[in-house]
Amino acid sequence: MSTDEHGRDGGIVYTYYPGQGTWQVQRPDPPAPRRPGPLAGVVVGLVTGVVVTGLFGGVLFDRQLERERSAIRPEPAVTSTPR
Repeated sequence: MSTDEHGRDGGIVYTYYPGQGTWQVQRPDPPAPRRPGPLAGVVVGLVTGVVVTGLFGGVLFDRQLERERSAIRPEPAVTSTPR
């Protein structure tokens, strides 16, 4: 014969055996580790997309500036000397 008492310590069950005068403590299994949900994948995808787009846009912008700089530079004047 035993008497069960449910403790308030996270589901721990205390069982008392009066004939033996002992207690038995049963602890629940620890919770399984959490896995990242689908929202984490979406956030990682968005951040990656923003970084790649920024790098690609920066390269294109730099090339455009380089074209504008070369268009502004005057060509050296060609001088001919009479012989």
